[in-house]
Amino acid sequence: MKIYHATEKNLEEVVSWIETKQDCRFWGGPSVSYPIRLEALIEEISFRTDNSYVYKVKEKIMAFGQVIKKTEGSNHLARIITSPDSRGKGYGFELCNALVSIAKESGDMITLNVYRTNQAAVSLYEKLGFTEDKDKSTDENALMVKT
Repeated sequence: MKIYHATEKNLEEVVSWIETKQDCRFWGGPSVSYPIRLEALIEEISFRTDNSYVYKVKEKIMAFGQVIKKTEGSNHLARIITSPDSRGKGYGFELCNALVSIAKESGDMITLNVYRTNQAAVSLYEKLGFTEDKDKSTDENALMVKT
């Protein structure tokens, strides 16, 4: 298992995991249109090979995520998703752990947004040491922080 910079071809596979409008919303937030068109998505998520990563096991993509530079000393984890047949096996945790390490290389604070109804993701982020910034969260969306 290893983490790699994602390619547009990898992103195309990731898109195939998103089957419903709710899946799309949980993954991409309000900025990603559904149905997803790859050409538009690349712009909508500011996809670049230097900010997007895939987690592979024996050349099979298990998970995808991004590390977005927000401000000096602060990075944001975004668009984290695990392939449907790989969920519940720890790959999301492994990917997020790797993304946290990457983010820590260029910043002390790491943030991410998560819909409160996405309980699996909320639990994962809490296990990784993220806590909610209640002042910057909403009823629907939690801003989580790790320092």
